[in-house]
Order: sequence, then structure tokens, then C-alpha cells
Amino acid sequence: MQDKPKGQEIEVEPVERLAYSIPEAAKSLGVSRSKFEYMLALPNGPRSVKDGRRVLIPKQELIAFLERGMR
Repeated sequence: MQDKPKGQEIEVEPVERLAYSIPEAAKSLGVSRSKFEYMLALPNGPRSVKDGRRVLIPKQELIAFLERGMR
């Protein structure tokens, strides 16, 4: 294993996100966190999944919500 020279950064390729936290999802839709939480409570709102205490919104749910009309 070769050590990297001091001061040199390691290149890491970006990974496509499959799910977003509530603040990230709200930001991606251009709405406030409280408005997005209201949308989550709507019957036709985006579905979320829980990972322990963390709430995640799958990327496909955000896309489907936009296609349904974001109401």
C-alpha cells in the first residue's frame, strides 16, 4: 500500500443519491422544510421511509410527486 504525499488530495467520484433527508428534499423542490413536511402529510404526498430516527425520501418518490402535480 502506497502512502499519499502530504498535502495531496484523494480523488473521489461523486455517488448518485437515491434518497434525501427532509431538508435536502425541501431544498431540491425549492420549498421550506415546514412546507415540505406539510406535503408529506398529504394523501398524495411523497412517501418516506424511516431509518431509525432518520426520515428519507426516495428520489423516485420526489419525481413521482412532481409528475402528479405537487399539490
